[in-house]
Amino acid sequence: MTTSKRPATKLAPKSDPNALVVKVKPDQTESRAMADLAANGVASSAYVIQKYNASTLPNLDLAACVASLASTAKAVHSGDLKPAEAMLVAQAAALSAIFGELARRAALNMGEYPDAFERYLRLALKAQGQCRATLETLAAIRSPPVVYARQANFNNGGQQQVNNAAVPSETRKNERAAQPAVREAVQCLPTSEPATIMSPVSSHTAALGP
Repeated sequence: MTTSKRPATKLAPKSDPNALVVKVKPDQTESRAMADLAANGVASSAYVIQKYNASTLPNLDLAACVASLASTAKAVHSGDLKPAEAMLVAQAAALSAIFGELARRAALNMGEYPDAFERYLRLALKAQGQCRATLETLAAIRSPPVVYARQANFNNGGQQQVNNAAVPSETRKNERAAQPAVREAVQCLPTSEPATIMSPVSSHTAALGP
């Protein structure tokens, strides 16, 4: 009985996870393409992501990170903030977990080791503050605050005219309920004619001697 030998299958060479292919446009030089890639920050940010995730994702591909970041930036540029919102939610959850762990360690050192208790508690409160700031940023993205601008016009006589439209009291009440923190900006617009500053002159004219 004869046995036929199967041809050895050649394994595809493994691609270098640190390799990055730069696409050169027809109207670009290779050096300009490399400079554009470095200047837009996508490649450097992808490198940071790869290195900081080396322990959990050792085979993370640099080119894939660049493609993912470029896709996210394109979505944000077109007005889709869902990736940014998802990132902020995930960061807030991570900061909350850090706060819980540091607070637990502070409680274990309370009483017996006051220095360690204070250090852990300070770190826990910092993580709590960062979590709150992250959620505030998310809320600002979801519901941007309304800014009312007051226009003030100055004429040559030094008089000021403020152009404000009358707002009914009921409308003001609803707007304050919807937006608790409303900031007002005052914008000073000069007129087309420059203001003339004159020194004060007495109405009485003194007689000049010979």
